[in-house]
Amino acid sequence: AWMDPIGIKRPRILVQVIHKGQATTAEGVKSFSSLLGQNDFGLIFSTGGLTGEAREEMKSASQNMSFMDLESFFDLWVTQYLKLDRDAQRLLPLKPIYFLSL
Repeated sequence: AWMDPIGIKRPRILVQVIHKGQATTAEGVKSFSSLLGQNDFGLIFSTGGLTGEAREEMKSASQNMSFMDLESFFDLWVTQYLKLDRDAQRLLPLKPIYFLSL
């Protein structure tokens, strides 16, 4: 297996975090996509979401890419919360709220 300069063997997971209060554009997706190698997986985490053009660019990208916004991150956190250790749960604590089902 090939090892990069910091000692990571392929395949790699590359994550781009975008926190600028506005939706990520198609140009941002293209820029990140250009960094991915053939065996890499890319994740764009954008607190502002994606523009429609950016969503289309993600669909047409040949590399393995995925997108996560705050809502999908929260949904993932909730579904995995009970599987996390206590230290991880303390990073973003949740309390269940129960509703009466009639």
